[in-house]
Amino acid sequence: MNERKFYRKSIDFLKGLLNYLVDKLGVGSKLTLFVSQVLDRFITVYQRSYC
Repeated sequence: MNERKFYRKSIDFLKGLLNYLVDKLGVGSKLTLFVSQVLDRFITVYQRSYC
């Protein structure tokens, strides 16, 4: 698996996880906030590297 595909699959996974956590725990949960920050970093790196 190349690096670009890894980032793309990771972003898709984190989006799904974030949607699940928002449904189950709400927006203010610390875990939800942590996952959203990780997702933001992955998207930033992906955009800087491949867009």
